[in-house]
Amino acid sequence: MGGSITVKRGGPGWRAMEGKTAGLLGLLLVATALAGCAGGEGTNGSDGFSVSEPKDPVTEPFVFKATVSADQYKWDMGDGRSPQEGKTVEYVYGFTDGTVKVTLTATTDGVAEKFPRTLTLGTGLNAKPSFGLGVDTDWAVAGEEVRFQGTGTDADGDPLLFAWHCVFKTELAKAGPDHHGDGGGVPFAGGETSMIPVQVAEGGLPAPDRVVEGDFCANVKGDGHYSEDAVVGGSFEKPGLYRVYVLARDPKSESVSGFYDLVVSTPEDKPEPAFSERFEGTFTVGANGTAQGVGGTADPEGTFDHAAHSFTLEIPANDLYVNVTFDSTNPLSAVSTSVYKGNSVVAAGGAQVAVEDPTKLAAGSYRVEVTLNAGVQVEYTIELSGTYDMDPLKVFEPPH
Repeated sequence: MGGSITVKRGGPGWRAMEGKTAGLLGLLLVATALAGCAGGEGTNGSDGFSVSEPKDPVTEPFVFKATVSADQYKWDMGDGRSPQEGKTVEYVYGFTDGTVKVTLTATTDGVAEKFPRTLTLGTGLNAKPSFGLGVDTDWAVAGEEVRFQGTGTDADGDPLLFAWHCVFKTELAKAGPDHHGDGGGVPFAGGETSMIPVQVAEGGLPAPDRVVEGDFCANVKGDGHYSEDAVVGGSFEKPGLYRVYVLARDPKSESVSGFYDLVVSTPEDKPEPAFSERFEGTFTVGANGTAQGVGGTADPEGTFDHAAHSFTLEIPANDLYVNVTFDSTNPLSAVSTSVYKGNSVVAAGGAQVAVEDPTKLAAGSYRVEVTLNAGVQVEYTIELSGTYDMDPLKVFEPPH
């Protein structure tokens, strides 16, 4: 049988009253209930348990006593936290206004009977909280700690509660050399959208309230109930695509959920964000000032080595800068520099070349060529630099 208790402010303490009634019959019922609960204690044996409310529900416990006989007693306190056990339990809700549904499950000889009752504190009103989800990286490495944070605000000042969960979605493989991805989400993970906003925290997250031992995805769920652990941390044991969920609520509201799709790779598959490379060599002018290529020795025909200086972009890049300098007291003229991918020219210029179009900088092999129309025994230096696009969605794809 279901019932309700309304806890209202009245004089120095609070009183527990049975339900909401109207008219003379209702007044008589309330008077009867109050007469039977000296010291602020209300009972309703037909509903399976009695409740004693404290003067200060934020810091002091309610006392729940089962009024039915059973072998086992289990209490769902209605606020999402871990259940309580025992014929009598004391419980602190930590708020003054709101409504919770308390359910006693009494079990005898394997047969369970439930006794639900609504407990209304103060006004019973509750301002809806708002929530967000933060993660300290969008590209994790197996074995290294990752942190997740549930954030939120509550106009009533109620505690914010979080429950965490994780699922392994798929293995990943490095994408082909011309793969760019489309970023901004995992295109191969489905079209779902998180119900709460998600943000990658560039400045990092606070120390975890709870560090998950072993594999984060296997063990973060714990007992599956809510707690005030807003920041959780741990490591993933193997590479792949994971979806980390947070369920968020205050003790009086329905939960909302959010999730983040996290790519986890091996350390070898995640380069540093900035890259650089340096080549050095000497020009030797051929007959009649024939143009020479970097790293090549002129032959009588004036050809030069097209593969002298090659480099590799491990993953797609945002930009690439080439700077060529010479150590020579002789006058130099007509310096030209070209960057190739295969037989296609990516960019060309003089002693300095900039490539700032990411669509031209897919992962793969490249070469740089420099020519000089005059000079004798000219030493040169080629410096390459740039930044990788660290969006893992442009690097990985599901295995074929």
